[in-house]
Amino acid sequence: MLEYREMVKGLHRAGLRVIQDVVFNHINAIGENPNAVLDEVVPGYYNRLDADGNQLSGSCCPDTAPEHKMMGKLIVDAVVLNAKRYKIDGFRFDLMSFLFVSNMQQIKDALAKLTIEKDGVDGTKIISTAKVLISAR
Repeated sequence: MLEYREMVKGLHRAGLRVIQDVVFNHINAIGENPNAVLDEVVPGYYNRLDADGNQLSGSCCPDTAPEHKMMGKLIVDAVVLNAKRYKIDGFRFDLMSFLFVSNMQQIKDALAKLTIEKDGVDGTKIISTAKVLISAR
């Protein structure tokens, strides 16, 4: 990730801001697949299932379940980590309709708490679909 951090720094030196496209609505593998890392934590928990327990895939691939508390937290933590560690200036959420307004509010609130002194970034200046959505309400 050093290369990514250096790239972002270089873009900032050139006077550009960096908006990261984030995809939290689906994962590429579930179940026993070796790439199903979330199922290794708690099998099935992070996945959106229908009433019969079948995996939903309306987003193109196995859908995640941001309505579950820890999946929502994973999303917030990942966005905050990228803002702090890589100094990302904004986030664009792919297929945001697979997330909930409550998820977006949590993201907005978490970013707003970031400060230059404590975190190295001013969270109030981070552009995100979350901020736009919540402001429009």
